[in-house]
Amino acid sequence: MILNFTVEDYVLGCLINNPEYRDKLLVIPEDAWTVPEYREIFRVMRDMYFKKPNFQVVDILPMFPPTVQDTIGFLSFETIVTVFFNEYFEEFMNRYKRRKAREICEKFIMNDGDVDSLIAELDTVRNYQAYNVTSLDMDKLLVAYYDHIEKLYMSGGRIAGVPTGYPKLDELINGLQKGTMTVLAARPSMGKTTLAVNIATNAIRDGYSVLYIDTEMPPFAIMNKIMARGGVATYEDLSKGRLTDEQWKKFVAGFNWLKGKKFFLRSHNLTPRITVYDVLSEIRKIKAQHKIDLDLVIVDYLQNLEVDSHYRSRYEEVSAISRTLSNIARTENVAMLAVAQLSRSVENREDKRPILADLRDSCQIEQDAHVIMFLYRDSHYWSKEEREKEKTTLKQRWLN
Repeated sequence: MILNFTVEDYVLGCLINNPEYRDKLLVIPEDAWTVPEYREIFRVMRDMYFKKPNFQVVDILPMFPPTVQDTIGFLSFETIVTVFFNEYFEEFMNRYKRRKAREICEKFIMNDGDVDSLIAELDTVRNYQAYNVTSLDMDKLLVAYYDHIEKLYMSGGRIAGVPTGYPKLDELINGLQKGTMTVLAARPSMGKTTLAVNIATNAIRDGYSVLYIDTEMPPFAIMNKIMARGGVATYEDLSKGRLTDEQWKKFVAGFNWLKGKKFFLRSHNLTPRITVYDVLSEIRKIKAQHKIDLDLVIVDYLQNLEVDSHYRSRYEEVSAISRTLSNIARTENVAMLAVAQLSRSVENREDKRPILADLRDSCQIEQDAHVIMFLYRDSHYWSKEEREKEKTTLKQRWLN
């Protein structure tokens, strides 16, 4: 354990003596203090700051036993001069980050962990920020709001998000919004992967950059779906290479059209184990190596991602995946489209149309998602005759 009582003494003493530095109480993590007694003092001070930012030492002393009161008195006496706070605070936080980095590396070595996850965790430590005060006053808020509306106005009323390529859907949801997570959910064989690939194809056609994380299909299967979306041939014919001369010409044209497009594919065939942290790592690597900001990230599908931590239940695990994907969308400013499976409860109802309660493994998904879309096909459950009979029955009910 790295200990430097001089740095910790001085930082905590300045926070006690000088209200000017109290905003730092909101950005220091509890485990930055190596001394348990200091951690206790810090927690009380932080709670008091929310109630009374300019609190005095006498306001917090009664909350501690005599031994801790003596420590506070000592720190207050030793740090009367606080002008060096910024230098000491920077060193204090650097020591915390070095300690956390060492812990992460030791855990990686002991558990033979995943390198991409290690890089993502170390990057999180390097860019650590707790909950900084990010509120805007009215003047700043008005400036940001004016710029936002002006941008929409100058666009001629076009959708604000990444377009899906389906006009009616885009009109409903205003495109896939950056900084948010959209969920596309359905039972198996409803066509959710095909729709997700179509949305990706439409996006790259319009000049947007797309990362597609696939947890089930081999990469060539995804490419077949992209070519099928372009009208080259059916997915089945492409899978078998069963193309006419005319279709081959279309394939070559589609092949050349795709060259240079900002499309990135992470397939389970290339890396069988894909964790939720790999999604973050992949986004940051693409940004760094290709010098572009990704517009759309598609995860197919959410429940197939893994997490490094161990959870007591599948419910907790999927909840963690959902929360993390939503946070990644916000922090990396990308539109996140997460494909999700629905539970079997749909099959046990007479009405097979999905509802929010059908989201598999966790209700956290509906809390994290900005938009939830369901795919449903009558033809999957009912024959043409049965559908016509149902329509007739419903019509008669309305007439009666």
